[in-house]
Amino acid sequence: QAALAREPFHVVTRPLFNATESYATYIVPGVLVLIFQQTLLVGIGLVAGTRHERARACALQPGARPADESLAGAAWRVLGRTAFYLALYGVHATVGFALVFGAHGFAVRAAAPDLAWLMLPYLLAAILFAQALGALFGERETAMFALVWTSLPAVFLAGFAWPREAMPAWLVAAGHLLPSTPAIDGALRLTQLGARAADVAPQIAALWALAGAYALLAVVAAWWREARLRDVASA
Repeated sequence: QAALAREPFHVVTRPLFNATESYATYIVPGVLVLIFQQTLLVGIGLVAGTRHERARACALQPGARPADESLAGAAWRVLGRTAFYLALYGVHATVGFALVFGAHGFAVRAAAPDLAWLMLPYLLAAILFAQALGALFGERETAMFALVWTSLPAVFLAGFAWPREAMPAWLVAAGHLLPSTPAIDGALRLTQLGARAADVAPQIAALWALAGAYALLAVVAAWWREARLRDVASA
């Protein structure tokens, strides 16, 4: 009678989405989405630094006169690079969700078209963000040192490993400037909670907004870098 009074009903707890209640199932799917952004940042930064080193060396040669590039020319350069990286990482994303998630036992409850609606603006925003940052690096090594350490802050700013309610407001606002923040939120809802594309429309809209903003920034940054090379050649 005492046991019955203490627990009149036998409670059975069944987690809906993290059936094993493991840390890996909770954290790793978000980190896998973040990897796309971080490898783009480091990779494009290294390529940009190498390109700027070679361009500066050519500009320092006697009689070198770099072409006077307009904003339109810079835009075409950014567009061409974006198309290449998007095609490359489209394959990476497909392999990641189709094979890597399955190999590690992580659920993918979303339909492929729903994931594509989210990943397209995410990859675009991350690629353009990386190109905008890449214009700042004049050497290959600088890009590596400056970007490798950003992975851990990006994890916490995304709000899935550490609650946003425990962050200062300015950090929450800064986190929304990273493409990974809305992308991880949307990807976890799609893959782990079984949401549809319409359910993550705010995250998709935020990614398109970031892609547009970083596209303008990448074009201006590419044009600025060419102007710096012209100054070096004329000095």
